Amino acid sequence: MRIRFLLDEKKFVLDGKEYLCECIVRNEVNGWRGKNEPRPFMGKDKDGNVFYSFPRMFPRGEWKITRSVEVPKSAKDAHYLGKWFIQTNAFQSLSIWKYRKGAGYIEPTGKTFDDVGYGFHFCPKEISNTSVGCGLFRKEDEAEEVRKIIEKALAVGKKKKGFLGLPFSVE
Repeated sequence: MRIRFLLDEKKFVLDGKEYLCECIVRNEVNGWRGKNEPRPFMGKDKDGNVFYSFPRMFPRGEWKITRSVEVPKSAKDAHYLGKWFIQTNAFQSLSIWKYRKGAGYIEPTGKTFDDVGYGFHFCPKEISNTSVGCGLFRKEDEAEEVRKIIEKALAVGKKKKGFLGLPFSVE
């Protein structure tokens, strides 16, 4: 099985079949996230403080799809995540920014953190035009088709010794 996520072309390619999948972020690079639109990340620094950073696109490289999980309807972001989430081991180092309520993002602190949680899910444009780094399938039937194929391949793979996930590339 060959899996590719083509960022610039907005395509998720599974054994040659193409699906619409976007990764559009709002950040300081493209100017789409305002200085007073904080994006706290799901984590705290060693002192227990929530830290702030700007989102980035899904990191390019070679990664693994590790599992597919159902999103509980009670989850905080269930309206955005849809019914399921395909998890990966993708990560990248991001800058932590000084942020002050009322003043917004001030400047990078010089510290970084490993941003994890990159994956794929269905999200119609009516809910959100952008993501914080995930690949967003825009057609629910295509998203469901991909999920079923991925889950079947993961089930087969887990029977093999040393299986760590389905390899895929982000280009």
